Amino acid sequence: MHKHKGFTLIELVIVIIILGVLAAVALPKFVSLQSDAKSASLKGLSGAINSASNIVYAKSAIQGVEKAVSGSVENIAVTYGYPNASSANLYLFVDGVESAVADGTWEVYLESPQCTNPDCVVIGYPGEDISSEDGFLASCFVGYFSATEDLPAKSYLMGESCGGLHINDIPHIGS
Repeated sequence: MHKHKGFTLIELVIVIIILGVLAAVALPKFVSLQSDAKSASLKGLSGAINSASNIVYAKSAIQGVEKAVSGSVENIAVTYGYPNASSANLYLFVDGVESAVADGTWEVYLESPQCTNPDCVVIGYPGEDISSEDGFLASCFVGYFSATEDLPAKSYLMGESCGGLHINDIPHIGS
């Protein structure tokens, strides 16, 4: 009796075809991980800004300046008790933002006086196109808006590509 060792050509071709199909199905999942990671990172930034902003508001309430149009809490400029929206102020009340902007991880796209009523600061990943409304919607950003008499300060995830709000759906716009 003669023993055969190894695989036939047909068996090898079938295995290669199966591996090719698996790679074609799995590859798009891995490619989208980078954009998912960026979206998750910006969602985390938005949450960190909102949490830090609420802590500053609590300190403002303790000092009795939560209803003042302007003031200062621990060298952080506040409006109605919440931190003003500017990159310099943001660097003071949210850890890590200044170093992330300095090392090029994030970029400040808009800032007062470019956006008014109320003041805002918009941060995103470098290289985004915000020169047109289509470019702005296709990108992903975090926008932090100063408090108004009627609304508390708040950050929002903006841009439809990452499940954020359309610019016109943000309550602070036009308030």
